Amino acid sequence: MQNNGSGRRRPWTRQSSTDGGGGPTLEWAAPDRFRGPLERAHNEAAHMIRRSAREAAGPVRQAGDTASK
Repeated sequence: MQNNGSGRRRPWTRQSSTDGGGGPTLEWAAPDRFRGPLERAHNEAAHMIRRSAREAAGPVRQAGDTASK
């Protein structure tokens, strides 16, 4: 549900900080301090799941890439 195309629309989610390939930025660091270790662990796991899902979906979105190889 939070997966928007630009990845910059919702700066308060972890996804927006990581969509562009950069790690957690100041955008996330400040709220993360107040969220506690449990939610941080969940967000890191969710980020890894999203990243692997994004890598799996990569060839589908860029149709020419794997088809030409």
